[in-house]
Amino acid sequence: MPSVSGTNTDNFVIEAKELIDINSKNSFPISWLQSKEIHALAGIGNPQRFFSLLQKLGASTIDHAFPDHHEFKMTDIPNDKKSLIVTEKDAVKLEKFDLQDCFYLKIGTELPQKFLSHFDNFLTTYTQNKR
Repeated sequence: MPSVSGTNTDNFVIEAKELIDINSKNSFPISWLQSKEIHALAGIGNPQRFFSLLQKLGASTIDHAFPDHHEFKMTDIPNDKKSLIVTEKDAVKLEKFDLQDCFYLKIGTELPQKFLSHFDNFLTTYTQNKR
């Protein structure tokens, strides 16, 4: 399954890989988000980055930001007919609610070649000095 580029930072690229249903664990393509109005819920340090990524992927989001490490209650969860998309970290906390039409965005990261080359050189030098 091809990945969709997300946020390019100075250090790495965040890529959206797929959507995973938090109950069934079935996967769905990122293209499913196109032109959908969804609830986006995040209890992470920078929730706006998550919301922006969903918007970049084509979703119209109703954002629900919570503090990092928030302990979710059922009253935190929107209860209309729109799908709910959450971070993988938050999905673990929401599994206990047996939510329907709730997915987490599986992401991956890619380190830049410059960093990988530098790290490889560091390891080579480090292991040679240990002999």
